Amino acid sequence: MNKTKIALAAVLAMSAAGAQAGPFYVDAHLGQATADLPSITGWSLDKDDTTYSLNLGYKLNDTLAVEGGYTKLGEASYSSTTAVSGSATVSGTTATATNATFNLAAKADGFTLGLAGDFPISNAIDLSARAGVFFWDAKATGTLTAGTLVVNGTTYNTGSSLSAKDDGSDLYWGLGASYKFSKDMRAGINFTRYDISGTDIDTWTANLRYNF
Repeated sequence: MNKTKIALAAVLAMSAAGAQAGPFYVDAHLGQATADLPSITGWSLDKDDTTYSLNLGYKLNDTLAVEGGYTKLGEASYSSTTAVSGSATVSGTTATATNATFNLAAKADGFTLGLAGDFPISNAIDLSARAGVFFWDAKATGTLTAGTLVVNGTTYNTGSSLSAKDDGSDLYWGLGASYKFSKDMRAGINFTRYDISGTDIDTWTANLRYNF
C-alpha cells in the first residue's frame, strides 16, 4: 500500500512539473509608433509608422523577469509646403536657402535591456509592466526637393541629400494586459514609451508570447 502511494505521489509530482512552463520566453510585438513632434507652420508632419520588436526573457520568479531584445521604431518626417529663402547659423554651420523646399526624415531602432513584471488578476488574464534602458541608433536625412541650399560654401541643388547619425541610451517603460491561451502561450496589447534624447516615441502593439 505504501509503495502504491509513493508511486502515485511520484507520478503526480512529475505531472505537475511537466505542467509548468520553463523559465524562458520569446515575445514578439507589432503595432504603431507615434513620435511626439511639434507641428510647424509651412510644414506637413507624418509622425506615425509601423513598429515591431522581438524580446527574449528569463523569469526570475512567478512575477519578475529580466528581458532584452531588438526594437524598430520606424520613421517620422516633415515636408515643407512653402518655399524658404534666407540664412541661418546653427552650431557654427551656416546655411543659405533660395526658394528651397525640403523633406526631412528621421528613423530609430535599438536594443532594450530591462525588467518585466506579470501581475495576474484571474486565471487567464495578467497585467504587466516593463522598464529599462533603450540603446538607440538614429539617422536623419534631409532631401532638397526644390531650389538651392548653400552650407558652409558648398552648394546643393534639387535632389541633393544630407544625412546625420546619432546614438545614445535612454529609458523606456510600458504597461500591458494579456490573455493566456495555455501554460505556454499568451497574447496581449501593450503601450510602451521610448525616450530618444528628449523626444518621446509612444507605441501601441499587439504581442504574442511563448514560454519554454
